[in-house]
Amino acid sequence: MNKEIILETLKGKRFKRVFQLIVNAYNKVYEIKLSKKDIKLVWEEYKDDEDYIEDKTDKYLLVEHFNFPEGFHFRAYDEFNSDEKMYNDYFSDCEGQDSFGEILLVDMEEFKCYLLNKEVKYPRKEVKTNG
Repeated sequence: MNKEIILETLKGKRFKRVFQLIVNAYNKVYEIKLSKKDIKLVWEEYKDDEDYIEDKTDKYLLVEHFNFPEGFHFRAYDEFNSDEKMYNDYFSDCEGQDSFGEILLVDMEEFKCYLLNKEVKYPRKEVKTNG
């Protein structure tokens, strides 16, 4: 696959390079490697979406890494979206839940991955009284 990635990069494509990045991020997050069989299952769904990955107007992918190898679920976003907007948009169909956990954010221009999480805090601040 490395030779294919180099050739693809020379052609200005990012499809296979992004896939390898996602697999590497999964392996790092879970500290285990996806088996070749599992990689093949994820690849089968991923390859159907090449047009989305190659669309240069999109910079980010939100990927449900936690669903591997059962499926490859994602949504693509352009560079003008904030992390908050992407996260809330992705999970907009999950009404009634305050937190949905981590999701993999893939920057397809810088070829970096991040774990994106909605953090809800309830800070306490003491009210000092004289009594």
